[in-house]
Amino acid sequence: MVIAYTRTQVAVWVSQTDPPSAQYHPAFPDGHYQYKICDSSFPTNTAAWRSDINSGFETWEDNLIWRSFDAMGNVVNITMVSENASGAGNCSTGREFDGNIVKGIAVENTFREKCFGRNDPMMDPWTTEELDAKGCDRADDSGDVRSVFFWKGHTWSLGTPSQGLSCSNLGRTAAHEAAHALGLRPHLTSPGQLMSSTVTVCEPTTSDLMYLMRRYQ
Repeated sequence: MVIAYTRTQVAVWVSQTDPPSAQYHPAFPDGHYQYKICDSSFPTNTAAWRSDINSGFETWEDNLIWRSFDAMGNVVNITMVSENASGAGNCSTGREFDGNIVKGIAVENTFREKCFGRNDPMMDPWTTEELDAKGCDRADDSGDVRSVFFWKGHTWSLGTPSQGLSCSNLGRTAAHEAAHALGLRPHLTSPGQLMSSTVTVCEPTTSDLMYLMRRYQ
């Protein structure tokens, strides 16, 4: 049994029994995704990129304090995401999937190849979702998400709220991709959720939080 406290301090109890159709992506066992932002891949307005990305990722920390219990019955506080302040991480080309890195990519085709693994136009056509993607996650061979990419060719409202929301489009895209890194897949089908395929909110809703909790029961 797991207790989660939202920002409004509402306690939610989640059953240990998964629904029969549940399919879960591997989740980090300690519920902690520590990442490295590759500054060199954001040569212009680096501080703005870093601020919006961190802000988006941290919506999960800000909205959910998750308390679970270890085998001895001790309370375990799980922190979902935080930037690696030490700067450790290999950001070189070809090593993106070895460590948890966040990187900007200028060339659209390169972005889609890194994200979706296609480099032959005669092979699988791009899906609508892949063509619409401005940010993505990529797993390593074990299935754990290690990398998050952003296509720099998109018009990002760095540091500026957009579409009538309180966050930038980069911030909410980062929040969405952070949840994939924590193991959330596939997208939620109902609109208005952070983990819907079209992101129209700045931070996780109650449905998003419950979706995450089920991964770590």
